[in-house]
Amino acid sequence: MLINFLRNSAEALIWAATSSKVDGGIRRKVSMRRTSQRGAGMIFQALPIVWLVVGAAIERGE
Repeated sequence: MLINFLRNSAEALIWAATSSKVDGGIRRKVSMRRTSQRGAGMIFQALPIVWLVVGAAIERGE
């Protein structure tokens, strides 16, 4: 159950990061796009931490 939750939240973060980049490139002003890309970069930097947590949970057998 925990693994599914983490996997779904990671997928949601990836989707939010990529979609905000696309939306920003098409619709928003340049300053808004820069902000959304910075946020997406922070999300992608945090993903390895998410995968470490997922790996630890799998090793515990949850």
